Amino acid sequence: MCFKIVFLYYSDILAFVEPHLLVTDAISIPDFSVFHRLNCESIRNSEGALLLAKHEVQNNLDTSSTIYTIDKRSKGHCVIVIFHVNGMTMMMLYKSPKYPSVRFLTILESHLNCKINYPRLFLETLT
Repeated sequence: MCFKIVFLYYSDILAFVEPHLLVTDAISIPDFSVFHRLNCESIRNSEGALLLAKHEVQNNLDTSSTIYTIDKRSKGHCVIVIFHVNGMTMMMLYKSPKYPSVRFLTILESHLNCKINYPRLFLETLT
């Protein structure tokens, strides 16, 4: 799989939702390493998450406390990935168009209400 990224030079962290990756797919983006990856279960579909960080940022990542939430419904799904870098909590959020907004906000609220000792920055996909 090949990603064409225009502002790669200016990015320290890359976050992809629904990358359609299988376990056999290799990821190679110059100067970046994968620090979180969730593949499709068996066939390519709209599942998964991929997080990469520049090599110099890797030492500042706290991946021991990464939280991954996926909730599947018959008509959609949502993905929330929470990780820490440089003393900040980063949240990658995705809600598929058919996933119930109220359910998504309830799950998000439960994460926001938990005690997090870092400032928060959201990486958001709007649909």
